[in-house]
Amino acid sequence: MVKFGRQKAEPQDVESHLRQFLGKPFSTLNEALPDGAVIRLHGFAEVPNDGQVTMVTDGLASLARQHGWARRDGYAQELLFVLDGQFMGPDMLDFVMSCAARYAQQGRLLSWDEPVRLDVDVPSSSGMRFLLPTPAALFEENFQFATGPTGETNFCLLVPAYEVEADLLASRGPEHLFDVLDEQDVDVSDLRRSALRIRGHGLT
Repeated sequence: MVKFGRQKAEPQDVESHLRQFLGKPFSTLNEALPDGAVIRLHGFAEVPNDGQVTMVTDGLASLARQHGWARRDGYAQELLFVLDGQFMGPDMLDFVMSCAARYAQQGRLLSWDEPVRLDVDVPSSSGMRFLLPTPAALFEENFQFATGPTGETNFCLLVPAYEVEADLLASRGPEHLFDVLDEQDVDVSDLRRSALRIRGHGLT
């Protein structure tokens, strides 16, 4: 789950990249930030697997470059959520857009070893109050980065998680967490899944 794809590609914008790899979105929502910048949220049905919905932001990476919180080489991030279709609805769309707005307001890139703590539970979840930034390894490798004239855009998958999983990430690092997710065959799109079994993984 930790593998990155960095195959060289022709420069293209985020929306063109998404359409190339995910197809035509079934919806696109626009959200204006207080400074007037606009974030788009594209929704794709039946990807990466049947019954799943993928939501991807478009506009955060360019915002990061404009306001100086992208990396010096232009590397920046868009946010990606993959959910079982049964959990989709207005509350979930509002939640994802609020995460994007919060990311823009914080003005810094996400780190693979730093869980995102939420003020409320993820809608429809059974007590998930964290999002874990991970590579988008549910998708083919060439999807994970979009090459553009101003820098590389990474699609960062945010995995809804329980506190014990966030603690495991913080204490043992991302590679160990991803190994445990793989070992226990966790479906990260299921908001009502059981928490990871962490006995023997450095937590009590």
